[in-house]
Amino acid sequence: MNQLKKLPILLVLLLTILLVFPSQVHAQGPSGDQVVFGGTYTLESGEVLGGNLAIFGGSSTLQEGSTVRGNIAIAGGTLNIYGEVDGNINTVGGSVYLGDSAVVHGNVVTVGGSVDRAPGAKVEGSITHEQPNQLNIPGLPNIPQPGTLINRGPINLRPIGQLFLGIFQVLALAALATLIGLFLAAPTQRIAHAVAIQPVLTGAVGLLTIVVAPALLVALGITIILLPVSLLGILVLLAALVYGWLGVGLELGQRMAAALKTEWTVPVSAGLGTLVLTFVAWLISLIPCLGAVIIILVASMGLGGIVMTRFGARPYVPAPPAPPAHPIAPVARMAPVAAVHPPVPPMEGPRSEPPQEPIP
Repeated sequence: MNQLKKLPILLVLLLTILLVFPSQVHAQGPSGDQVVFGGTYTLESGEVLGGNLAIFGGSSTLQEGSTVRGNIAIAGGTLNIYGEVDGNINTVGGSVYLGDSAVVHGNVVTVGGSVDRAPGAKVEGSITHEQPNQLNIPGLPNIPQPGTLINRGPINLRPIGQLFLGIFQVLALAALATLIGLFLAAPTQRIAHAVAIQPVLTGAVGLLTIVVAPALLVALGITIILLPVSLLGILVLLAALVYGWLGVGLELGQRMAAALKTEWTVPVSAGLGTLVLTFVAWLISLIPCLGAVIIILVASMGLGGIVMTRFGARPYVPAPPAPPAHPIAPVARMAPVAAVHPPVPPMEGPRSEPPQEPIP
């Protein structure tokens, strides 16, 4: 099904529905992307948005003569389009109205929402309506509908509560990753890069930190004077674990984008990667013993990336390899020197005197 190819964008929209903002918030992301939380947003006539547009709640309008060069994603609320959209439009639980002057060069996909199209609106792609109970995502378990559970008799609400609690945790972490990727893109990328180039080293550093840090904090907490320091250290450790997990999620999201031969912004990569990572970890946690070990190893890599980059404040640069040792030149062998012996003096014998002539 072609609509399944667009589900990554839709999943990112679903996780952001959990965010509730009391007022209108606009955030400018990388590559000219625009993110709007709540309130109202209007793209004036003659304005051109060079990136993607993500709208969460509220009411938004693209006036006639305005142009959006990228894709549009909307979760809840209403989107009125009278201008031109070069990319696709994906909406979850909201409504989209295409005015007479609207021109959409891509596809329009809705999940649990509606699309109203004026007679003069032009959509070069397709318009697809999906219902949440019709989505069959490969690899994800099918969740029974509430009606089928009720018809089967008494319901044990505890498993259902655990299911929704797990889904809430998954979506909450993914939503947090989206915001962190939007406002702290550079530090998060440094953490993800450290995990990518040194997974074994970051895992070892993280495991060592998990073992040493709690023991040290407990030792500090024994004394009443250092108890506040111990509590602060515990909070920092928990924040480091969560932030490191989001860094691993960003690395996973970037690898997913590379596998799909596409480019995602840092918020989208962080949100989608953390969503998949946390969901898989949630499923693995159901496996006794083995699930906990795998989760600890992944969390250790993220924590090691935090330690090695100082919470993403500086990039991790691996040490250059040691230069090869210069080979020792072989010593030239000298020709053997003949032994010099001192001259042997001649042996002295009895002297023979010449015969003497007789004296007259």
